[in-house]
Amino acid sequence: MIVEFSKNRVKAIWGIIFFNRAALLFFALCASAACYVCIYLQYDYVKLPAIPVSILGGALAIFLGFRNSSAYDRWREARKIWGALVNDSRSFGLEVIT
Repeated sequence: MIVEFSKNRVKAIWGIIFFNRAALLFFALCASAACYVCIYLQYDYVKLPAIPVSILGGALAIFLGFRNSSAYDRWREARKIWGALVNDSRSFGLEVIT
């Protein structure tokens, strides 16, 4: 799949915002609700302990590491296939010429 990006920065940013508008709206509503609870209602008991956050952060790091590794493996495999295709087409071209 070939994707062409616009050279115009405003169009590119507008496209990102337009296609992700539902996720951006959901995030804005959640962030607004959290700010309202913490600032205006002054609840001091809305605090996260450090242990669950650190455990989830470690799990996320391992998960992203495996995804990055598999993505690199796919890229390397595609590069090998493309190289073989280029070599075969060059050989075929030389055979046709001779």
